[in-house]
Amino acid sequence: MITGGWVEEIQINKDGSGWTRSVGGNRPVIIMGGYLGSAIFGNILFYVGAKLHKLVKPMLILLVISMLVTGIYWFNSLFTTGVLLGFSVILSFIALKTNFGREVLMFIGLASIIYIIQDFNVGPSSDLQAYAKEMVFIPATVWMYIWLAIAVILFLFNLRLLFRDSSDSELTNY
Repeated sequence: MITGGWVEEIQINKDGSGWTRSVGGNRPVIIMGGYLGSAIFGNILFYVGAKLHKLVKPMLILLVISMLVTGIYWFNSLFTTGVLLGFSVILSFIALKTNFGREVLMFIGLASIIYIIQDFNVGPSSDLQAYAKEMVFIPATVWMYIWLAIAVILFLFNLRLLFRDSSDSELTNY
């Protein structure tokens, strides 16, 4: 939607993979979204959980709303909608009734980042092959390493921010 297209349907598979069928928009950017979007999303969630404590509850609520809208508006299967509604209930409970929001956001963030690395070990798959067809001058294997490097750089940048912020606050405590 950000690239000018629209989503027709979203599918979550039982193995944790999934796909989104879209129409229009910038196809290379859309294809990258599964990898780099996950890296950006994961790093944001991790950072909010670790450092922006006042935003934890609103971020969890935003995730709940996003899951509900996705599961209902882009209904594709009972499994997909069930998974999204189930996670919405769990995240709502965590946000409203527990003090584990920070840990949950950090966990979801890390899981999003680690998924990229796990997918990297599988080798060029559907998104990479589709991207290589769009960007014919560079093979899928090279894109795989480029995407992994970007994900790792984002995570290292995030860790640097976290450690820099914590060392700055320790200095002001002395």
